[in-house]
Parts: sequence; C-alpha cells; structure tokens
Amino acid sequence: ATLLAVFWARRPEHRRGGERTLAWTALAAGSALLAAATFTAFPPHTWSQIPFYDDWPGLMQIAANGVELLARGAVVGWNWEFLGGYHTSADLGQSLALTAFLPFQLFGRNVGFHVLMLAFVALVPLAVYLDLRLDGDRSVAMLSAALACLLTAGYFATIMRSGMANSVGGVAFAGFALAGSHAARLGRRWGGALMIVALTLVLYTHAAFFVYAAVLLA
Repeated sequence: ATLLAVFWARRPEHRRGGERTLAWTALAAGSALLAAATFTAFPPHTWSQIPFYDDWPGLMQIAANGVELLARGAVVGWNWEFLGGYHTSADLGQSLALTAFLPFQLFGRNVGFHVLMLAFVALVPLAVYLDLRLDGDRSVAMLSAALACLLTAGYFATIMRSGMANSVGGVAFAGFALAGSHAARLGRRWGGALMIVALTLVLYTHAAFFVYAAVLLA
C-alpha cells in the first residue's frame, strides 16, 4: 500500500488507475488474511467432525436441536442445557437454528455447521461492500471491504475462540440491514425487502445486535 501511495503521488496522471490498483490489492490481501484465519481455525479436513473447544460443542448441538424443531414445523422447544424450562426461541443469543437450517439440510450437521461459520465471516465484508457500493465509488467500497476483512480476521483471536459465532452473524446481518435501508432511501425496490430479511435474521442470531441495528437505522 505504501509503494502504491508513493507511485500515486508521483504520477498524478495515473491517479485513477493507481486508486483501482490499490483497491484491488488491499481487497486481495484482506481476503487472503480472512481465508487464512478461517481455515486455520477450521481446517477443511476436520469439517466432518465436531469442533471441540470451549463453547463450540454446545453451540453446535443447540443449533442442531433448533434445526430439527424447525424441520418439524415447531419454532419453540426446550433447550438441552436449561432443563428447567428455557425455550429456544427466547435464547436468541445462542441459537443459530434459523441461519443453520439451510446449511444443515444441504450438507448435514457437521459440515453444515462449518459452512455456516464460513458464511458468517464472508458476509461481514460483503455487507460493507454492498452498502458503500450504493454510493457509486467502487474503489472506496473495495477498500472498506478490505478493512472489514481485517476486522473479521481479528475475531478469530477473540470472540470466535470461545464460540461466539452468533456475534459475528449479528455483525453481518446488522450490516445487511443498514445496506438495505441505504438502498431503500435511494429508491431501490429490493432495499426494503433486504432490510426486513436481515433484521429477522439478526433478531434470531443475536438479540443485542437487533437493538444495535435499530439504533443505527434510527
């Protein structure tokens, strides 16, 4: 990035080309870093197994129980770790049933859970890119997505280590809610629908992030 900035300053006639080169380089580097963090934490050859670290087994089992309930047409059930009467529809901070339903149905429980984690980390920079791309400056959107990749890669050293994948999902879906609102304000017909779907997903992924999204939308 430093070399590109120096080149850009010395050759102002190539300013636009240098900007695009910088954006593509940053996005490629950010994507590579995020991929490395993801596949280091979840090596592909282990995707058929249960991630056995901290809260991961419990989180995976809760998601599996919720998906089984949804497949039967039930939204409310008993959470296995609260045998006194704590229903899964209220355990919004932990249950990933709604977001896990499709991956679990397509790939099975173990592989599907890892596919869901991959989707969560990929959706954060994608939401940032979509939101800023609506303003028309592609290079700014790409640079911002690159920074979002850096942010998301940092989760693997903090919240992802203890199984707080629902927080990463909350960040992603809150981002898509903001992007949908942005698109709706610009008159895009799909913006309102995206905002409603994203708010629904963030509510059933992490209730706190629904509140954050609501505050930011207001």
